[in-house]
Amino acid sequence: MNLLAPWMLLAGALAAAAFTVLHLRGRRRVRTVPFAAVRFLPPPSEPKTRRRRVEDRWLLAARVALALALAFAAARPHVEADTHLAVYGTPHDAIVVLDGSASTAAVLGPGTVRDAIALRARELVDALPAGSRVGLAFTDPERPGLEPTEDFATVRERIDAWRDAPPRPVARALGEAVAEAAALVPAGSSRPLVLYPIGDHTAGGVPSVPRAAGTTAVLPDAVPDAPPDVRQAWFASVRWTPDPAVEPGAVRIEAELRRMGSWPGDRLPVAFEVEGREIARTEAAFADDRSTVVFTHVLDDPTTPVAATLRIVADDALPADDTHTLWLQADERVDVLVVDGAPSELRPHDEVFYLVTALGVAKREPALEVTVQTPNAFAQRLRDDDGALGRTDVLVLANVPAPDPAVASAVAQAVDRGMGLWITAGDHVLPADYNRTFGPLLPLALRDAKVTGTLPGRAEAKAEHLAPPNLDDPLLSGAADLDLSTTTTHRLLLLEPTPDAEVDTALTFQSGAPALLSAQRGRGRVALLTTTLDRDWTDLPLQPGFVALCEAVVRNLARGRGGGHAGRRIRPGAPRPLSGTAPWTVELPDGSRRTVTAGDEDGAAVFDETWQLGAYEVRDAEQRVVDRFSVVFDPAESDLRPQPAPARDPGLEAGVTEIPRSAPLAGRVLELAAWLLLFEAALRVLPGIGAPWRRRR
Repeated sequence: MNLLAPWMLLAGALAAAAFTVLHLRGRRRVRTVPFAAVRFLPPPSEPKTRRRRVEDRWLLAARVALALALAFAAARPHVEADTHLAVYGTPHDAIVVLDGSASTAAVLGPGTVRDAIALRARELVDALPAGSRVGLAFTDPERPGLEPTEDFATVRERIDAWRDAPPRPVARALGEAVAEAAALVPAGSSRPLVLYPIGDHTAGGVPSVPRAAGTTAVLPDAVPDAPPDVRQAWFASVRWTPDPAVEPGAVRIEAELRRMGSWPGDRLPVAFEVEGREIARTEAAFADDRSTVVFTHVLDDPTTPVAATLRIVADDALPADDTHTLWLQADERVDVLVVDGAPSELRPHDEVFYLVTALGVAKREPALEVTVQTPNAFAQRLRDDDGALGRTDVLVLANVPAPDPAVASAVAQAVDRGMGLWITAGDHVLPADYNRTFGPLLPLALRDAKVTGTLPGRAEAKAEHLAPPNLDDPLLSGAADLDLSTTTTHRLLLLEPTPDAEVDTALTFQSGAPALLSAQRGRGRVALLTTTLDRDWTDLPLQPGFVALCEAVVRNLARGRGGGHAGRRIRPGAPRPLSGTAPWTVELPDGSRRTVTAGDEDGAAVFDETWQLGAYEVRDAEQRVVDRFSVVFDPAESDLRPQPAPARDPGLEAGVTEIPRSAPLAGRVLELAAWLLLFEAALRVLPGIGAPWRRRR
């Protein structure tokens, strides 16, 4: 046991001695009563004296013990724990990064994980070697950091203020904050810099921390794990689909639940609410801490989305994740806009005939709503309505000449906000015009279209065949029956090789040339097919897997917008791009409203006040609903079971000092002092308690 302020014991001893002296001097004195007849009595042979005894000894003992207990608590006793605190042994600049992810709001024992992180941060600040400077960084991007300073008192105040502030379930993990923390150190500092991320062992905490941030050393520290018996339940996933087989307007909601800890039974009640009113309730039966519940609800208006909430009706360590809100719509669809660059009165000769036919027979939900326009009609639509693409999930430019810069800019903005874009080759796609118009929006720059197999000086050509598809590619996620093995292609669009480009390739030709590739651009994804969608350059539309290919590409491109207008769900704190005409009005889950104006010269805007869990609705300047989305708890943050943590940077082992961590006992001693004070008060207020001992004397 260690005492951080041992001199306080001397003060306690002096207080105990003072209590004893005052108690003895304050005993009852014998009062002399004059009596006239006493002079006629003979004097006694020897004086009689009574032996002195300490009166109210229990009261004295309580007061002395109370004084000693208070002094012992003031001495700040600590007992050594089993773990150690790792700090860099020489003076340095330290940045303490505090984990404010959603899981830190979990209540474990007398406090939350956030309280434990704050206590660990104060211990770390106290353990730094003399001459060091310390700063603070936070996972909450709205909370400003603190540059390294020698004023440790200010650092402790900021730590306490962070601990006492209402927690916000930020979407940023501790590892992301660590990567940005080094920027707090002023340029030109000659001291070594060490980052000290402190968090829990969940996915967004210490396990997300890299071993090093560039050339900066990282020493992660994790607070104790959640006890094995802590009760915690959450929604692992929630899916919904229209269910017209039940009746028109019906939707089917399926929720997968997880739980951990010691529960009294194997069932938990789950409620289903629509617009704040409970509609149904069922019990989730758990097997191996997993369960699935299903609700079916019939919407009054199948075309109007409504906000629905699933709620776990139970007390657990993290109440914030007991609800999951989503928008429901019975006829939910993915809006696909196809621009036909080579229309024809003979449908089989039309550029998009095979694509539209393939999407028309798609059976998966939600349904695909396909609209076909000519390039001129498409350009006129954008001129008439700046927010036209805000209601489009996927745009297909099929053998379309490069549009004018205004149209290309509108397309690029829509992609950045989450729209998917699919560009397919053809005779009207001129590489120089596309490279100039779309530029960095393309996955790779375009070169000339070549007949396959032609070599300089030779006129004969051979067909190009496709290699097996890459089913792990984002464009082909969920695809099945992709039989494209017999595809023959006679002409394809060549691309400029760019080694540093972050491009995903779904299909390649056997020669190695890419056939279908994509790249992430903002919140959206851009796909490029280097041959045609009709039979001009290839027989791809005649292959058995063409329908599955088109459906997979369109659905996966629509993921940037959530696959439809209802059911778009994001994590807390994630920005939401806005489309339509400024200004926008956003209605929050608590009923309050926020007004957002244009963020830049192009009219782009982002709503980033997405801290509340629940349903949001966005209206443009004409009060049209242009977006609905919900903010839901990240299930990775709900799982309080410890995840593997990264090891320390081996290059720092020689400079790291292991300081034994101690646990304070002052709180328990103060509890004992409170009981002693109560006992002392009882002895004074109820004097009869001490009477039996006085009578025996």
